[in-house]
Amino acid sequence: MPKIIFLLCIIILSNHLGNAQNVGIGNPNPLYKLQVHDTSSNITFMNITNKSTGINASDGLLVGINGTSAIVGNLENGNLRLATNNFTRMVIDSVGNVGIGPYSLASTFPDYKLDVAGDINTTGLIRLNGSPGTAGQVLASNGNSDPTWVNSAFAGNTRFAVELNQFSPATTSTTTGGVFSISEIRYNLNTTNVTTTVGANSITINKTGLYHFEVDFTTQFYYNVSVTPTAPPELTSYLAINYTGAFNHYLAYGTPMWKSKTTTNATYYYNGKMEMDVYIEAPKTLTLYSNMGRLDGPTNSVTQIGYLWGHLISD
Repeated sequence: MPKIIFLLCIIILSNHLGNAQNVGIGNPNPLYKLQVHDTSSNITFMNITNKSTGINASDGLLVGINGTSAIVGNLENGNLRLATNNFTRMVIDSVGNVGIGPYSLASTFPDYKLDVAGDINTTGLIRLNGSPGTAGQVLASNGNSDPTWVNSAFAGNTRFAVELNQFSPATTSTTTGGVFSISEIRYNLNTTNVTTTVGANSITINKTGLYHFEVDFTTQFYYNVSVTPTAPPELTSYLAINYTGAFNHYLAYGTPMWKSKTTTNATYYYNGKMEMDVYIEAPKTLTLYSNMGRLDGPTNSVTQIGYLWGHLISD
């Protein structure tokens, strides 16, 4: 200890008398209380060690500058902390995890590459693997796998609406019906994700995701005027998705209405509605079917007109 005190006294006396008591190592005119300068190299370090670290080149705390890069490094298998007001505010542990506290000395240090104890605020972009996603997308968890950008509810442009019709000509059978076809495309905002074609009997979904569908249509049975049905016809309609096996979603109907006879027809009128959310693994087709049974007599025709709306809720 006396040797250290003596050495410090020599440094102070030799470098700082007459220079406002600033200490300079390698600099005869120090500008700070302690200034270390190396005139022969771009690399200058100070090293602090104790009895736990040892005194080798790979021991202790290293503080210095390499070129224009400042370096503070713990050469030991331990933490590096930044503290204010007697609390550790930021810590880098021995495996590179970064924690933003506050932490007390007895606190558990970070478990992840970035571990924040508190609120996080950002005014810039959030990127996932370099990608900020697209407008309207949100980050979705994939459990133990990496998250992904997905379309949020009602934010995407995968939306469509088509007008459908189905016509069954006059028959003497007790059953009739068939497949609806597209008579008009009201809109299809993304023709890559959804294929709609006038005259086609189905719609093709080309993008996997959770979809919302709505169906609303009316059915009119035109009986021969000589027929007075004893009960309403039986109508079964469903939206079919071409999964393996049956995957049909049936429509609900209100009470059928008997319409007064004209000179040519006696008519029954139905209104069918359906609304559903379903996850589709693309590509899949949607087809609307309608089957009529319990016909009490010859029908002049059956006419059905309706709409099918759909949009992608989320990937």
